Amino acid sequence: SQRTEIEELLSQNGYQNWNLEHICHVVFKKGYAHLEMHFEISGIPYGVPGKIVREFMHGAVKQTEKSRIGNFEFPKPKDIYHGLIILLHMQHHMLGEGLGLRHICDWACYVNKTQNEPFWQELLELFRKIGILTYAKVMTKISSMYFHIDCPEWAKDADTVLCEDVMNDVLIGGNFGRKDRLRSKSGVMIIERSRNGKKHSKLVNLFLIIHQGIPEHYPIVKKIPILYPIFDCYRILLYLIRMLKGERASIIKLL
Repeated sequence: SQRTEIEELLSQNGYQNWNLEHICHVVFKKGYAHLEMHFEISGIPYGVPGKIVREFMHGAVKQTEKSRIGNFEFPKPKDIYHGLIILLHMQHHMLGEGLGLRHICDWACYVNKTQNEPFWQELLELFRKIGILTYAKVMTKISSMYFHIDCPEWAKDADTVLCEDVMNDVLIGGNFGRKDRLRSKSGVMIIERSRNGKKHSKLVNLFLIIHQGIPEHYPIVKKIPILYPIFDCYRILLYLIRMLKGERASIIKLL
């Protein structure tokens, strides 16, 4: 990894490291420029599936292709890697702040461009191994139903009613359409598994979401970890106050 050298180069060119705690990127800012330097792709799952993803992505940086936009030429990951990057990014958003129409557009464009490429057999097997094959099918059939791309054979058996429900949820609770703010954060209540594979309850999951955001809002806890319980209580109390004032979704509504 050249992360240290790149961070030093950015600092030398006037970019300021905001030292925000994040699972997959470092944030630098310079004037109005906001730069997210990723050291890992977003949405990598825990456990064995995560290990499979990291092994698969190992060659993504070295096995690049040249691409051009206007007068600018730059390296990009091969298309087989892009498929995994886009799909994991989508489900990462769906589990958090909500899936937006632009994420589905990304996937629709990708499938439309590459669906006849021979690497899809390997990619679909990878999706099956890490547990997102059904998700890939649903998002692909949605792309066909609403953006009129050709639907590949492997996605045609996705449940049509489920596809309609997912699209409806995007338009209501995602970052496009009516944007019901009382539903837009409900993804945080979806039960995730811990690193040891044990399932959390919904309320424990909500607490963990609040807890994990503390270093971003209060960086001092990285130097003084004993302050964590104080900020945990403060964040929960703050949420409850805002909920009573109608500024946050009620926990019952989220559930």
